[in-house]
Amino acid sequence: MKEVGVGSVSTIGNLSEDIPGYIDAPATALTYPWKTYIGGHLGRLGKREDIELHQAYIADIAESAQGALSTVDPIPYSAKYGQNVWAAVKGYLDAVTDPATAPVTKKYSGVLAAADIGEFTWSTTFMILPVTQTPSRRSTSTATSPSRPTSLRAACKPEEMDLAELLTMPGIREECILRSNVGFMALHGGSQDRGTEQIARRAAQQAGASYYAIVHPSGLRVHLTSRLHDPGHSARLRAFLEHVDVAISVHGFGRDGFALWFDHDRGLVVEPYGPAVLGKQTGPLRGIIVGGLHAPLLDAARELLHERFAGYHVAPERVRLGFHPDNPVNLPSAHGVQIELPPGLRGIGDFGETLVPRPEGIVGEVVAALTELAMRAADLLRTPSVSGSAAAVTSEGG
Repeated sequence: MKEVGVGSVSTIGNLSEDIPGYIDAPATALTYPWKTYIGGHLGRLGKREDIELHQAYIADIAESAQGALSTVDPIPYSAKYGQNVWAAVKGYLDAVTDPATAPVTKKYSGVLAAADIGEFTWSTTFMILPVTQTPSRRSTSTATSPSRPTSLRAACKPEEMDLAELLTMPGIREECILRSNVGFMALHGGSQDRGTEQIARRAAQQAGASYYAIVHPSGLRVHLTSRLHDPGHSARLRAFLEHVDVAISVHGFGRDGFALWFDHDRGLVVEPYGPAVLGKQTGPLRGIIVGGLHAPLLDAARELLHERFAGYHVAPERVRLGFHPDNPVNLPSAHGVQIELPPGLRGIGDFGETLVPRPEGIVGEVVAALTELAMRAADLLRTPSVSGSAAAVTSEGG
């Protein structure tokens, strides 16, 4: 327990490599009936109260870090550094550590020696950040084992979350406008699949179509797979699906963020969000992935988007996304199609380096193409022989 100072803060040079173990060790030590603590540093002998004060100091760092993680948006750092993920992580952690350190330094100045030296508390906070958990991140962590205790808000991929829980997360909001019986959806709008809800909203307005979106606030990215969006958990989604006969769901894919967590064996682990390249590919993603169970509209979408945008192409049919029968795009009476757009077609740059989606340029062309697809969907609905047709139900692709 020599890592715990007596009457002073613990500095980064004294921290154990097992940071979670370091945090938990004082509580274990206090279960024993000792009276005197020898900290291994110059100064006085310690008492139980010194260990309790250290616990309070670390707990305040963790609480302050939770608040900072909730307010500092990681996306600007991912956008700034692009493919240099480690530079983005460093910039983000530095930005989180500064506001997390300030209130702790102020509170413990004059209480713990060296607490007024900002670098000491700063370095301790920086080391503790990757293992800091908030209730929302516990529920959205990508793992359930102790070796992967948390991931930062930059990217979360829940394994056990449902739509009901997602909609209770701070800042998550639903948007729903009912117009015609053709509807646009953006299940991962906002900071998750950036640009998708803007595209879906504009296309719906231009086509006179209905519109539904789930919008993530800045800094929160929870990828709830489409098939887990149970309309029984959302009155707005249920109303939308009952109103429309066919849906066009706009999604995005491509690397424009990262997940971060602490592993007991490997230390700090960084996992870029989404695929940056495929196989030997070295440039930006250029494919458009099309799926869904409305077979005639699926064919129309492939034909419409084929070579529509210079430098882009429709992905081969073997790329299967949007075909799961529980995916909301397939729940209307005539089912629907799902369109997965790479970053360059969503106005955020080829690698997601643009923070705020740009509405002009190629994005306007995408909106025009989707508006045309909605008109084609309306025409198909007016043709009884095809309005109810659909591909065979499969369990592929969310």
